[in-house]
Parts: sequence; structure tokens; C-alpha cells
Amino acid sequence: MWFGSCTDAEKLKKSGIIRLSNPEALNGYYHAGRSVVVLFSHSSNWEIMAGYPCVGDGLDVDANDVYAVFKRQSHPVWDKFFFRNRIAPFGEDYDGLKEAGEILHCALADADVPRIYNFLNDQRPPMRAAGRVTVEFMGQKTEAMTGAAKLAAKLGAPVMYMS
Repeated sequence: MWFGSCTDAEKLKKSGIIRLSNPEALNGYYHAGRSVVVLFSHSSNWEIMAGYPCVGDGLDVDANDVYAVFKRQSHPVWDKFFFRNRIAPFGEDYDGLKEAGEILHCALADADVPRIYNFLNDQRPPMRAAGRVTVEFMGQKTEAMTGAAKLAAKLGAPVMYMS
């Protein structure tokens, strides 16, 4: 899997692994000075998808204004491995990888700066997570995370979904 930790954004772009079908939607909000919350699912490689601002054709977003929200892994080897994958398209000095527990503080501190907040949002919340609710979904009780919705509400930010 050559794309794991691939720091060559041009190679990733040429591979076609990431394709944006409507970058103008995100560009419009960003250039109007609005932050956007982007939700992902496990329909593809989260580690690579978070780097879409570096490789997306037509996307006119400063990669320094992109935050990828993550949860630290409990094993240090896996944590380091996934950390490198998550920042690879951005480069070694990328500072936008933020732990879920600190993202609200970061966002409110920079509320006047338009940012893109990327959340992987389809996994079951951790058992001790404060931001979780139980809802009925397709006739089943389902636990969901609320952090992205709370952030969007605090910032008045639109929510977009990427698949």
C-alpha cells in the first residue's frame, strides 16, 4: 500500500485515489469566511481522505486552515504509524491534527478564521465519551457521536459529507 505515509501530493493526485466532485461548494463557504465541518465515513481510507485539501483538483483551501480531528491510539507504535499517515499529504510541519478533546477549544480560539474541520463520524463512540447519544436509526437503537454537530452549532458552520 504505497499511499500510506506518501508525502508526494502530486503522486496522490495523479493516482486518482481521491477525487472531489464539487469543490466549489467547499470553496464558496471558505472564501465567504465561513468555517465548514466535513464528516467522513469508513467508506474509504480515512488516513488518506483527511489529506484531500492537498490533492483535490479545484479545491482552493489553504491546507494550514484544515484540521483533522482524531483520537489517539492506545498503543504507541500504532499511534505513531497512524499519525504519520494522517499528516503525510500535508508534510512533516503540519499542525492541524487535533485530538477530539481539544478541537472545540482550538476552534473557539480561532473562531474568526475560516477553517475546515474534518471528522470521522461513523464509529461507535468510546464507552466513556461525554459526547454521545442514543438515537433510533432504521429501527435500531444506535449510539452516535455529537462532537461535530456541537462544533458546527457553536461556529454557525455548515456541515458537509464526504464519501
